[in-house]
Amino acid sequence: MDHAPQEAGCLGLPHQVLQDGDPQRHLHHRRQRRRPRLPPQPRRKTDPVPEKPRQIITADQFARIYEALPDATAQLLVETDIESGLRWGEQTELRVNDLEFATGILTVSRSVVELVPKFHPEGRRFLVKDYPKGKRWRRFKISPQIVAKLKAHVEANNLAPDDLFFSRHRAEPPNLELLDVLGHDLGDT
Repeated sequence: MDHAPQEAGCLGLPHQVLQDGDPQRHLHHRRQRRRPRLPPQPRRKTDPVPEKPRQIITADQFARIYEALPDATAQLLVETDIESGLRWGEQTELRVNDLEFATGILTVSRSVVELVPKFHPEGRRFLVKDYPKGKRWRRFKISPQIVAKLKAHVEANNLAPDDLFFSRHRAEPPNLELLDVLGHDLGDT
């Protein structure tokens, strides 16, 4: 039987390895690459951080806060927030055409986020996102009383369908005494 020299492809090795002259080096590198990886380590559970109980205000405390608000628009803003449970970024971007006045259905489709100006595309402080948290629009019904107040607000201020419900141009600094109405820190309420 004649044994003719085999070509590189017949040995199952790349042609360049035989040209290197050291196929053992190639096999050594192949062995290193095929070492089994360690299984992923399970995540360690951390101790839960106890949540601080929320301060619930009384009706009297709410009345004092409500009366201390600067105007009817601020009062409507607070009432809408309590009624809807919107996040501040969603409520500040709430527009007239987001509310179907006939049905009371409110659509949340945008949100405002606060950014460090160096991370904003235009170097500003706030950015409007065309989607709320969770990246999905939400629709829900609000009470007829709030719908009526919002409709009256739209008519009194001649708001167009694409106008913000609660836009303000502050002429004077905010009343910081409002923070002291309760006499103690409310935390995240």
